[in-house]
Amino acid sequence: NEAKILNELVPENTKDEKFYRYLPRVFKSFKIPQPGGPRQMNVLPFLEGYHSLQEIKEAYPDGLVLEDLVWMFNRMLEGIGFPHSKGFLHGAILPPHVMIHPARHAARFVDWSYATKLNGKITAICPQFEDFYPPEVLNKNRAEAATDIFMIAKCVRYLAGAIKLPGYVDRFLASCLLLAQSRRP
Repeated sequence: NEAKILNELVPENTKDEKFYRYLPRVFKSFKIPQPGGPRQMNVLPFLEGYHSLQEIKEAYPDGLVLEDLVWMFNRMLEGIGFPHSKGFLHGAILPPHVMIHPARHAARFVDWSYATKLNGKITAICPQFEDFYPPEVLNKNRAEAATDIFMIAKCVRYLAGAIKLPGYVDRFLASCLLLAQSRRP
């Protein structure tokens, strides 16, 4: 699924890097034999200098400074808008699946294996991060762009830790975390 989705989102001959920079490219896919049937393997680029949100949280358990938190939030929102505009949903925006390059202020979404078309269903969840999933995923209902927005807001709260967020940031995050998809931005 990951290779299929990424190959649809990132054509081989693309020259426009503005939004493709948020997505990994599939270098090669191949099947390896295994008991029970072959398993597909995808070769993706190594993201040198990138760190997952999970690694960042481990390095800064009390939270990030607001300025860093805001640029990361901005990159995540900008980055997920492109797949949404192409009709796809990531479906698993979790701390290990968001990669940040601090020096370049860059972000990448990895692990597209749960991705689906917008208004599809997310068929699996990562138990370690079950509380990052919105109700529509846990209840096996159709997911929309608001599903990814919910998970991005959860990631931002996770990184914020104990820091006090300004009221306008806190209110916007709260609107992203509303239970009803139709009420989220």
